[in-house]
Amino acid sequence: MLPVLLALAAPPALAHYPHDPALWVAVSPGPDPAWVVTSLWRNEAWMTARTANDRDVEVHYVMDGSRMTTSAELLAAERLVLGTEGLGLWTSEDAGRSWAVHPDIPPDADVDQVVAAPTVATDGVALACGTASVWRTADAGRSWARVLVRPGVEVIDVDVAPPSAWATLPRACAVEEAGAVWCSDDAGATWAEAGSVADRPWKVSVDEKARIWVGGEAGLWRSDDGGRTWSGAGFGGQDVTTVEALGGGVVLAATLLHAAWRTEDGGASWTLGSDDLEAPDTGQGGPRAGEHYLEFRASASGAVYLASWEGIARSDDGGRSWIRIHTETHEVTRGVALTRDGAGGLLLVVGAYGSGVVLGPALEPVAWPASTAVDLAYLRGVAVSPDWGAEGALVFTGRGDAFLTTDGAATWVQADPARVGGAVERAAVSPGWPEDRSIVLTAQVGPGADVVVSRDGGATWTHGTLDAACTGYGSAVALSPGWVDDGRAWMPCLVDGTVFETRDHGATWMALDVLGSGTTAVAGAPGGSVVWAGAESGLWRYTPEQGTFAPAGFDGRRVTALALAPGFPDDPTMFVVAAEGSWWRSDDAGRTWRELPAPDDQLPLAVALSPDYAADGVVAVSGYGGAWVSADRGATWRQAHVLERHEESMPTWILRGSWERWEGEGLSGGRGTRSSTAGDTARFEARGVRVDLLSTPGGDGVLSVSLDGGDPVEVPLAGDPVDQSIVWTSGRLDDAWHALDLVVVEGTVRLDAAQVWRQLPGGGDTGPDDTAPDTPGAPG
Repeated sequence: MLPVLLALAAPPALAHYPHDPALWVAVSPGPDPAWVVTSLWRNEAWMTARTANDRDVEVHYVMDGSRMTTSAELLAAERLVLGTEGLGLWTSEDAGRSWAVHPDIPPDADVDQVVAAPTVATDGVALACGTASVWRTADAGRSWARVLVRPGVEVIDVDVAPPSAWATLPRACAVEEAGAVWCSDDAGATWAEAGSVADRPWKVSVDEKARIWVGGEAGLWRSDDGGRTWSGAGFGGQDVTTVEALGGGVVLAATLLHAAWRTEDGGASWTLGSDDLEAPDTGQGGPRAGEHYLEFRASASGAVYLASWEGIARSDDGGRSWIRIHTETHEVTRGVALTRDGAGGLLLVVGAYGSGVVLGPALEPVAWPASTAVDLAYLRGVAVSPDWGAEGALVFTGRGDAFLTTDGAATWVQADPARVGGAVERAAVSPGWPEDRSIVLTAQVGPGADVVVSRDGGATWTHGTLDAACTGYGSAVALSPGWVDDGRAWMPCLVDGTVFETRDHGATWMALDVLGSGTTAVAGAPGGSVVWAGAESGLWRYTPEQGTFAPAGFDGRRVTALALAPGFPDDPTMFVVAAEGSWWRSDDAGRTWRELPAPDDQLPLAVALSPDYAADGVVAVSGYGGAWVSADRGATWRQAHVLERHEESMPTWILRGSWERWEGEGLSGGRGTRSSTAGDTARFEARGVRVDLLSTPGGDGVLSVSLDGGDPVEVPLAGDPVDQSIVWTSGRLDDAWHALDLVVVEGTVRLDAAQVWRQLPGGGDTGPDDTAPDTPGAPG
């Protein structure tokens, strides 16, 4: 059986700027960098993306979205140090795969910048700055000492002289948030105040002539006398978000809207380098002040890298020209469910962020999609009835909407927002469907939550009544396995962790307890005899006898999802997935836990068990690494979902000519790109086994398409003015990098997106046998 991508007409998705920002870039020391590492933001989480060749990217989960990464530096071949917002300095000995908090810097400090001396490979010198401090290491990050103390002040940036001057001028300068500049002439060992710039600064840099450059909100500033006096060096009245002296008289700068500017005469004249960078799109909610071009980083090999909110660019000629390099796009599966297919099989349901809802066989290697029609809702959750083959019900939520089918996808209905009452977040379907046709939705209304319930398959809706305020929306909803008889369900609040329970099929909801931390998962036993909640602070357990939630393990870990066996408590199996990528199973209702072999180290977001779990042992997990299925209770795993969407506005598109943005119905992200100029070109590169090109509504032109340098094919785009459509497909390809070259032939060409089937999921084990011993009690 082939997977089916379910499509329906829907309003355009909300804008989602930025796509894949790179806040910083780090390069291995030495003349031949082993790694380039950068950051990615994926809605709930910060990731690191590392590559040895600027193309094939490894992505690894770092932290959830409650804090952010701020800076990083590679101090040895694979020793990466990471600055964070309020979480101190983190160290990785494997170039970003795993992390530990460094004990020499306060664990609650902001670390705003880390920079290595040009000689770090031999003397181990590097500097970091942040909360009230500048820190220094002389052993490549093994230990750190505070060398400048500024109580009550944030030191926001630090820089060192270029490699050409460092041997004779081991100068470093740092700038505070109010403009005060401090400098050191002994490689950061001792510091002295060097004046102040009359601006709110972003970045500081030092050149080989001992000049100090500061980029700020009102322009670029230069001091030729160690900071005593300052003069404007261009860009008056503009934000200069980053500046870097490369040596040899070359200085690079970026403004809020343009990169990269280059001067060789001390700032008297500036030239804007040519680039393939996408022009910032203020219509997508940005760029905001200082958030577009963020950091230059020069490597010993001569390449210069630029981190921006649109990915990474590299220059091989000192900033005269730039090319886009590695970026990583969405393959996020936020929701997952398992259901029977009516023919004795088991179906996997995946809600993918950017590529809609996918149904496919859970236990067979999936070779090819039956359809590539895609709903463009950016999904946050899916819920399905246990038996899809018997008048199946499926609900998915995203963009604040809920869409549902109760006839096996023959027809779809959008839940009326006026009746639902707010931005829909999560959904649950009755375990007794179709005899009991209940659907429960959580919605965000202002700063709080609403719950709406339908007992007739979505024909009518009623609002539940909460007996207490919910801080943040209802971040999850779980129905009791005995919902039909006991009428119980549970909903946690995202921010304060209040957990509500209903005992009357959703009519009224009472607060059981307040966990005091963000809560995103909940599950309960029939009759409410025990309830579990997953929060940023770990796993919590409630019983009516104790009358409150008590810690149940995973202390200090963010529990992103949990699930109970459908036959609970006769089958006392539980699954927990935690934010650091660990996956756990308990066979005794949480008394002991067994860590499972995780096939992926990225952030997991959802877990689901088969309706017949006691017999078939099938479990599915989804998250930032895609969707995975196990048929042996989590001992081994198979990848199951492979569709990835590359929007035209992502840095993987290189547009040349007079392309312009436009808004319209049915577009990916609500926006498309169009051109009416013959000869305009677009280039797209991706790795995968199939590429589909999607045109936006209303085009009447002709587009020439060439794959991997092959003969071009002319594609007419006239057609349906309402819905997007696939206008060209590659067919099956080798699993390799492929280039798509597009040329406007005539008329108006409108582009939306390319969707890429990244890889064929294969069978086979992804982990060892399930022989790990049980851990008494829940892991802390």
